[in-house]
Amino acid sequence: MLHPLMSGTDQELAEAGVLMNEQMYFSLSSGLIALGNGMTTWDKLPKVPMGLLGYDPTTQALETPEMRCHTLVRAAVAAQANATVLSATALTSSAQVVTANLNIPDSVPRVLGVKATAAGAGSGVVTLQGYNALGALVTDAITLSGTTFVSGVVAFLYLTAVYLPAKVSGSPSVSVGIATGLGLDRPIAQASDVLMVERTALGVWGILTVSTDYSVDATHWTVTPTTLTAGDNYRISYQSMFL
Repeated sequence: MLHPLMSGTDQELAEAGVLMNEQMYFSLSSGLIALGNGMTTWDKLPKVPMGLLGYDPTTQALETPEMRCHTLVRAAVAAQANATVLSATALTSSAQVVTANLNIPDSVPRVLGVKATAAGAGSGVVTLQGYNALGALVTDAITLSGTTFVSGVVAFLYLTAVYLPAKVSGSPSVSVGIATGLGLDRPIAQASDVLMVERTALGVWGILTVSTDYSVDATHWTVTPTTLTAGDNYRISYQSMFL
């Protein structure tokens, strides 16, 4: 399906397998790139990572990579929950992989967590595998701790597999849920790249309040509010070298 904003030449480019990104059209297969109203070939472009290319629509020239400001809206987020991604699954005497019925109950990248139902799970490691906001395959290895919910660090947009450890004793089960971390959709270099976090409380519309009650993990591009209430809306302003 074509993007609803595409028309005419844009559609033709899309049908040829070209990706649209801020008036830039890339085609590695055809070797063409359209800049504004002009076209050039891929081999004439500077060899820098595609995600870092900047474009000045006034001069139709490529810029030196620089920080770009972005605004991310997280609407009606889901609260932290112990088993909303994978319900309690019994551990066995052997390690196992679960790939079915994995559901992240949010339309945005979320940090996930794990929880055991009994001490018999020991300090085994649960490894989560899936995709982040950029479509890259990522993993998060989380060590169980008794029956406490343990948060991971990676924000997943899609989860494809959960690797469960063997049990130590008894009949423990392990579940996977969502933690309070919200994922950004572009990399950041440092915590100060998050410029502002605003939120509206559940049921309060149109009133944004600046929040300072959060932490930033620049390595994994996440913002974690200290308290996250189901239905809250967040607007996160940040800077990144990616378009």
